[in-house]
Amino acid sequence: MSCDLSDSRIAQAYEAIKSGSEIDWMLLGYNDTRDVISLYEAGSGGLDALRQRLGDEVLYALVRFEGRYLFINYVSNSVSGVRRARALVHGRAVGALFDVKKVTVANNTTAQINFTSPRELTATNLRQRLFQLGDVLSPAERDRTLGRPLTTESPNSHRTSIMSMVQNIEQPEEVLARRDRVEINRSKEEAERLQAEWKAREEYERKLRAERRRHPESGVTDLHIASAKNSSVGARWENGHYASSEEMNSPTDMIDTTVDQHQLVIARQQEAEKIRQEQEELARLEAEESKRQAEEIERREKEQREREAREAEEERQRQLEEQRQAELHRQQEEAMERERQAQIEREKAERAAREALERQRKLEEEEAERRRIQEEMERKRQAEIERRQREEAERETRRIEQERQEAVAKAEAIRQEKERRVAEEQRIKAEAERARQDKLNILSQLDEDSQEVLMSGHLSIQGGGSPFWKRRAFACLPSGLYLYPSELAQNPTTAIPLKNNIAHVQESHLDTLIPNSFQIILKDNKQYTIFCDSKREEQQLFELINHL
Repeated sequence: MSCDLSDSRIAQAYEAIKSGSEIDWMLLGYNDTRDVISLYEAGSGGLDALRQRLGDEVLYALVRFEGRYLFINYVSNSVSGVRRARALVHGRAVGALFDVKKVTVANNTTAQINFTSPRELTATNLRQRLFQLGDVLSPAERDRTLGRPLTTESPNSHRTSIMSMVQNIEQPEEVLARRDRVEINRSKEEAERLQAEWKAREEYERKLRAERRRHPESGVTDLHIASAKNSSVGARWENGHYASSEEMNSPTDMIDTTVDQHQLVIARQQEAEKIRQEQEELARLEAEESKRQAEEIERREKEQREREAREAEEERQRQLEEQRQAELHRQQEEAMERERQAQIEREKAERAAREALERQRKLEEEEAERRRIQEEMERKRQAEIERRQREEAERETRRIEQERQEAVAKAEAIRQEKERRVAEEQRIKAEAERARQDKLNILSQLDEDSQEVLMSGHLSIQGGGSPFWKRRAFACLPSGLYLYPSELAQNPTTAIPLKNNIAHVQESHLDTLIPNSFQIILKDNKQYTIFCDSKREEQQLFELINHL
């Protein structure tokens, strides 16, 4: 929900307001867009001029008001909920455009005040809102905010300055609490200072008593100790005896010093009492001023409510009169409408009677024409049905004859194919039997230690403790099956002894779902599954291994 604040006129208007010129307000809005905020207008006249420009939409304004720069977020009551949510987000972005380096609102960086009606945008409401936000500006701060030089006050005009501050400042609870914290910190510092002085006096008294015990002839008496206890300066040790800030050569000097210190303490107490009385008077004047302003605000709000009540009553009476006039006008309109409707109904009845007679005549004519057309169509339909029946009978006869001929031809072809397959199977079996007998004859002629290769080629094998399929070149000898990594390798990687070591040889393509495969189970329970490239190779190798 970002917004576009690229309008250069916004910065120009802001600089004009900041420079203290006659322009003291600027108004921003969407100008029939969704998220592009531009400058509507800027001018002079303060709140009154700005209030006259507010309408039924979302607006943002910056106004110079009583030494402050205020950012106002105006959302009319007629604005929908979605636009209100968008205005809340965009208002923060626009407020961030006027940051603390540019806008000073009682040292508060978030100077956003919301309004929903032009009647709310009054000086009284703004002061009350600022009071709730803790905004308190003295005349000096107000001058500094507007760029005017500060005026200095002499000590003699302290009372006049206090009364001026009371008349121009509305101090909220935050400012009073801040002032109390400063007074508490000042009291703590004073208490720590007095405690340090008291410890110094006790230390000085202890040293005086010790000196009197060590040197009775030094002339230190109880009067010296009492005066030292009341002294705010204390004494110091120099060249074997104690002396104050001025040399204490005699008890009379010590007594004079004590009297001076006592008078100083009394003067300080009187000054503190005077400050306390001034603070109480200031607090009383502040309370009276706050009460007076609250009563003034309440009186104005009461007058505003009474004025709004009168306006509401006048508006209600005006609406009642408008409703009465509208009701009378409505009754007259209804009477005229009823008369017009009655005339229309009479005309409609007459027209309906004429139309009914005309429809009756047309219906009779249409009925006669319909019966004639229907009879003609019925004759044509019967003729068409008879023609279609004859054609259908002829097509059915031809179809039956054709199906009979096709069935005879198909039966003859099936018989011939069956005879051919039987002859082919017999031939294949005879050739396989001859090949098997030839191999058996060859195997019977070979001895056990013969190294003649009975069969070679490539196959895929799994087993021997490994779950993986391996592609190998093989050579089948009378002594066993030898596997090579390639057909050029000299030494086998695996030798499977088969002579007198086979427990069982079986087809396995049904179990492993791999065609052209069989399984060898040795007497030591080792199993090997062999996959050949073709069915013919699988049958030859199967027969050869099965007879070893």
